[in-house]
Amino acid sequence: MSQQEATSGVRSSGELINQTRARTKVLTGTEVPLLSGQQQTPPPKLNKREGARREANRIRNAETRAVETTTERIERLKKIRDYTAATRARESSAQRNGRLKEIRENTAASRAEVSPGNTTGYT
Repeated sequence: MSQQEATSGVRSSGELINQTRARTKVLTGTEVPLLSGQQQTPPPKLNKREGARREANRIRNAETRAVETTTERIERLKKIRDYTAATRARESSAQRNGRLKEIRENTAASRAEVSPGNTTGYT
């Protein structure tokens, strides 16, 4: 960078390209040196229970992936989707039945309020 660029704060296109590459490397997961003044923060410490839980999940997931064929995985996911759809349908039906019951009760209550001489149901 020339003295004039340094004083004006303008950066060369090459420097901007290098910064862009550095950002891209961060996004892709490759190691990028820290900028001056930055410190590497260590990953958060896990307690024994959380560490053991995560490790068990990793092992279980790896074993499942290794043993389970594509067909088995598709069947398992289909069962989960079917169960979810059936649960939603049951809940919708229960909600609908509750709403209909409430309408029936309101209708019966409004009919009871109608005066005996009025046969149309309107007041």
